[in-house]
Amino acid sequence: MAAAVGGIGAHAQSPVGAPPASLGQPPQAGDALLLQVRRSPEGVEVVVQGVGPGPVLRQAQGANGWQGDLQLSSPSGLRLGPQNLALPEAGLRQVSIQGSGSSYRIEVSPLPGVPLGRPLVSADGRNLILSFTAPSAPSTQTGQFNLRQPGALPQASYAPPLQPRAVAPPLGDMAVGTMVLRNRSYLSLSGPPVTMTLRNAPAKDALMALAQMGGYGFVYVGDDPPASGAPGAAAGASTAAASVTPTVSLAFRGETYARAINAVLLASGLQAKQEGRMLMVGPSVQSKTFGAQLSKVYRLNQASAGSAADYLASLGARMTKVNLITNTVTQGQSQANQVAGGDAVQQTKRETITTTETYGAAAGPLRGLSGTTDSRLQTVTPVGDPQVVAVAENYLRGEDPRRVAGKRSGRQEQLRVPLRQQLHRQ
Repeated sequence: MAAAVGGIGAHAQSPVGAPPASLGQPPQAGDALLLQVRRSPEGVEVVVQGVGPGPVLRQAQGANGWQGDLQLSSPSGLRLGPQNLALPEAGLRQVSIQGSGSSYRIEVSPLPGVPLGRPLVSADGRNLILSFTAPSAPSTQTGQFNLRQPGALPQASYAPPLQPRAVAPPLGDMAVGTMVLRNRSYLSLSGPPVTMTLRNAPAKDALMALAQMGGYGFVYVGDDPPASGAPGAAAGASTAAASVTPTVSLAFRGETYARAINAVLLASGLQAKQEGRMLMVGPSVQSKTFGAQLSKVYRLNQASAGSAADYLASLGARMTKVNLITNTVTQGQSQANQVAGGDAVQQTKRETITTTETYGAAAGPLRGLSGTTDSRLQTVTPVGDPQVVAVAENYLRGEDPRRVAGKRSGRQEQLRVPLRQQLHRQ
């Protein structure tokens, strides 16, 4: 490539620009060439003296550095013969010039690892100046150790940025945890607009008619039968309560299908689930499903399993506890209190009764979730829909904080990894 003053031409030979009129003396032909290397504030300058007017420079960038072919307007020579110069402190390993007559080769090789760009070419009518912006060679720091006296090399001091640390809130502050709960009772259904008027109609019949209008199947699921061993009066009351069907009164005119069917569910107090193209409706249908259920076992660190079960039950979960009742009956008197005519031997009879108790609130975000506890391992085992189990896990995390000396503390222990995770199918 050919170079001109202030720019580089592409595969064209152009003379390096002539000097301004105020810069120098008239050019002198026949001067011998001399190579010089000098430092400048911007980098390094390679000067070829005695090129005369109108030199043409073709330059190329190679793997070994920079090469330039110089063509003079009149034959000349090298004043000191072929020259090889070096400037290691400027990052140049070798600067050489060779040739004869009107053709000369200039080569500039940098030190390993030092980048070398294209130079800025200029001329003053007598000399050719190549300005490189090569950086200086990297400097190394060495030190000498005195083995008889301990010491250390001076190094730049650097302090890493401080990371925020967990700080407990002041005593008396309330720890607040926020959680957004999805309304599981709302059904997102698609169907035609609803125009309907009913007065004291059974909710089951109204929901069946709406399901047929939208092309959905309908299944009504009643309450679970009473457990065996329950008193007859209580079982009769439960059966009578289950036989009573709630009634609704409504008047719709062009109402959207989803809002109409959810309004009937809200007015009747029934629950509904969508299984494909079928609607399952009942008083406690949230705990019944065709799909898989998730079971997790959580081992608590601070709270007891009984208190955690009571907390989940107050939120709508159905928790089951196993209670042991021990009755002790003692007959006779001890040897120290024996009297004439009394029993000579004291007899003690113990009886252990195992009872199972299932309890839970009728309303809450954990409806449809069941669980049990283990007082020996302090574990809680919720079973239900994966989304409801995830909500119960968040509640357990807030129920298991650390208490220090009977005072509140902002630090909380994370629940340990679940011991086992199983899928149950009904």
